[in-house]
Order: sequence, then C-alpha cells, then structure tokens
Amino acid sequence: DDLDISSGTSQDCNGNGVPDECDIAAGTSLDCNLNGIPDECEADCNGNGIPDDCDIASGTSQDCNSNGVPDECDIASGTSLDCNLNGIPDECETDCNGNGVPDDCDIASGTSQDCNGNGVPDECDIASGTSLDCNANGIPDECEPDCNGNGVPDDCDIASGTSDDCNGNGIPDECDIAAGTSLDTDGNGTPDECQGIWTNLGNGLAGSTGVPVLTGVGTLIGGDPTTLTLSNALPGSLSHFVFGFSVIFAPLKGGVLVPAPDILISGIPVNGLGQVVLATTWPTGLPAGLVTYYQFWVSDPAGPVGFAASNGVSATTP
Repeated sequence: DDLDISSGTSQDCNGNGVPDECDIAAGTSLDCNLNGIPDECEADCNGNGIPDDCDIASGTSQDCNSNGVPDECDIASGTSLDCNLNGIPDECETDCNGNGVPDDCDIASGTSQDCNGNGVPDECDIASGTSLDCNANGIPDECEPDCNGNGVPDDCDIASGTSDDCNGNGIPDECDIAAGTSLDTDGNGTPDECQGIWTNLGNGLAGSTGVPVLTGVGTLIGGDPTTLTLSNALPGSLSHFVFGFSVIFAPLKGGVLVPAPDILISGIPVNGLGQVVLATTWPTGLPAGLVTYYQFWVSDPAGPVGFAASNGVSATTP
C-alpha cells in the first residue's frame, strides 16, 4: 500500500496510510458520490460531514444558481447576497423590474411601492397589465381615489368627461354633492356654486293671488346694485323676509321653508301691486362661490295656515 501511495498509483487523501480505494471498500470512508474520493476529502462548506455535491443531490442543501455550492455557503461567504434573510440567494429570487434586488426587498426598502399589497412592485403590476394606470403616474388605478366607486380614478373620470368637475377642485361633482362639500339645491347634479348666480329653488305656497314669485337681479359683484323683488303677493298684506347661509327645506305653515332662518325681517308691507322691492348694493370682499338663500312668507288668509310663501332663491357670488 505504501508503495502504491508513494508511487501515486493510489491516493491517500486523508493521510491514514491506506489507499483511498481501500478505505472506501472497507467502509472506513464513505463515498456518497461514487467518485473514488472519500467523503472526508471532498468540499464540505457547511461542515455537516457530507460533500457539498451530495448535499445538493440529496436535497439537504439547495443550489439555486447551479454553481455547485450550497446556497447557505454562497450566502455565508458573501458570494451571494440574501437581503431578506430567507436563505435564498438574491439572484434566485423574483426580480420583476430587473434591478438585481428581489421584489420583496425593493418593497421593504421603499425602492418600489406595493400599494395593493400583492407582493409585487407597482411598476411591475402596471407593466404586466395586472393593474391599469390610466393617468400614467406610476400608481395602479385601484390605489387611486375613486369617490364614485366606478373602478376608475377620479382624475381619469374627469379627464375623460365621465364626471364633471365644475369647481376645479379635482373631485367629481357627484362626489362633492354626495359628501356635502357642495350643495345641489335644485337636484340637477351640478353644484350650486357652478350654476347661474341666481337660481330658483321652487317650493312656493299659493295664497289669495296664487304663488308669490321671488326674483333676484344683479351681477353679485361687490359694489354693484342688487334687487330682490317679490311679486304676485296679496296687496296690502305684510311679508316676512327670510335670509340664510344654508338651506333646510323644512315643513312650515303647510309649505316649505327653504333657507335656514339666519336673518328674519317681519312686517314688510306689500304694496298695492302685490310687490315688495328690496334694493341694495352687493357687499365687497365676499369670497367667490359663496351661496346665500332667500324667501318671502306673506300673511294671507287664503294660505293653508294663514300664510303664502314665495319660491326660494339662491345667489352665488361669482
């Protein structure tokens, strides 16, 4: 044996003075891969007593990059990174954006966003068509505000004309109205602040001469003349002027009180023509879009409870 070893006819990798083939044949050494080299002489990077290629072949260790080295050894030596510490080299993880970093690490570090929580970077959801991005802002549509619940981001609804945004606040009109941000006293789907400066809100109550009529005239620009005219009221009766900064549409005297009664002026005489004319100058410094509400009530025995009422009117400062 020593002559075989010294002549190189036989190898003695473990230095025990016995040729390797004899160690293997006697069972003194194992040879899991049958390559004629005792296992103790093979590469065993994880120190578990089993050659690396046998660990890989048996599934005891994984070799996802097929470099013949168990993954745990690639990671331990720094040959491979493992940003999420899951024991899988980064180069073997899903990397949909091709930046060399696993997707979950991109998301965890904030390099990529995952607004829908599906574990896939938003840019990859969009690129693959899993998510739409109608406004091309890099945010999947399902993560954008969608106040009307139609599955389309609000700004795309507005841009396409599916929804109007008459006040330019970036919110569809129907959502402004539903949220109470805007009023729609005539129920036509258009916020009050976007309609004509004078709006007839209806809800008059007939008396002796029919339904009294309230109209407003004026630009509502600060310093310009403004006139409210009540007509078709009972001549010689007394009227009661209601002014409010909001509407309540509350039942009253058999009719409907349109404005909140923030200011009430009673006992205004109705002239012989059945009119009351209130002329003034519109105040300066009022904010654009300010809506105010007006209505007259008239003492009239022909009314259901002794009163008639005009229609309500709103005025929107331009």
